[in-house]
This record gives sequence, structure tokens and C-alpha cells, in this order.
Amino acid sequence: MSDRDENGRFLKGHTVRGNSPGRPSRAVESARLADFNKVVTGAKWRKVVRKVLEMAENGDIQAIKLLFSYALGNPVQRVQTEVVETPELRDGFVQALERGYPPEVESDVGSN
Repeated sequence: MSDRDENGRFLKGHTVRGNSPGRPSRAVESARLADFNKVVTGAKWRKVVRKVLEMAENGDIQAIKLLFSYALGNPVQRVQTEVVETPELRDGFVQALERGYPPEVESDVGSN
């Protein structure tokens, strides 16, 4: 028996990981957060942060990464492209410029 419909979608109750319940409900997450906040007081949290900072200052790479990820955010991956100039490409640009591309557009910015 297949666990997918005619469009390839999973049938109700069928998932990749075998009927995984998925993300908990908002109520469950709220209850867990409330329990966490009861156990981890502000003073305990500050102690943990000071310890991570101390570890980073002592050269612990994982602690440094943790601090940077929260202070600066995770780095954005850039895609670096390389344009290889060929005679055809150069000639195409020259021809486009000779034909007046890109056209000059009059701007009404600042003409009040």
C-alpha cells in the first residue's frame, strides 16, 4: 500500500519519519517556556552568560561562535560569481551602448 496520493503528496497520517507528530502546539510550547523560566532565573541566566563569555575570552571556539551568533547574527552566505569576458560578450555590450541602451530616463525626483 502506498503512503502517497495520486499527486505524490503524503496521505493523512503518513509522513517521512513515520507519523511524526510535528511541532508541538503553542500551548505546549508556552507551558515548556513557563517551566524553563521557573527553573532558570535571571541570576542563573546571567551566571551562564558570564561563564560563556569567560570561556570565549579563554579561546573556546564554540563559545566564541555562540556569542557571535547571538551578538552579530549568523553570517549570510554570499554567492560569488565570475564573469568571463569573451569577444562576443564585449561586442554585444558595445553594440547595445551604440544603440542607446540603457535608455536615459528623465527623473522627476527633486523637481518640486
